[in-house]
Amino acid sequence: MRPIYETSEDRQKEQDVFAMVAYTFGCVCITTPKLSVADRLLCSTEGVLLGIVELKIRTNPYAKYPTYMLSATKHAQLMDTARALKVPAFLVVKFSDSVKVTRLKEDYPTNVGGRRDRGDSKDIEQCIFIPIEEFTDAGVKHD
Repeated sequence: MRPIYETSEDRQKEQDVFAMVAYTFGCVCITTPKLSVADRLLCSTEGVLLGIVELKIRTNPYAKYPTYMLSATKHAQLMDTARALKVPAFLVVKFSDSVKVTRLKEDYPTNVGGRRDRGDSKDIEQCIFIPIEEFTDAGVKHD
């Protein structure tokens, strides 16, 4: 089993971002169990499932890279779950200067990628690369 790198501070940041997303879009973000495919279920205030949401928190500014890299396995899991539930899958990213969202599509360019800062060889894997311009604002910008 892979190590879990999430901390209590990470969980608090996640809650803060989802509170802002819920406020911005007038919806409810329901927490999923730990290690679920998606971080939240996005529902209307009447309880209708609108989508599934994965959240990533990054320390770089939004425009630093031309693409956003996501595990191809994570992408496939999100798309399979969304298809089964008949709802869209969304990716929310809290960058250092803004919070952005994109509705995930089936096809993106792929290549090997990942992070090397944790010394975990399983962090290097097949990834998808989402053009950064496909993201839109998901909340208030940070100064």
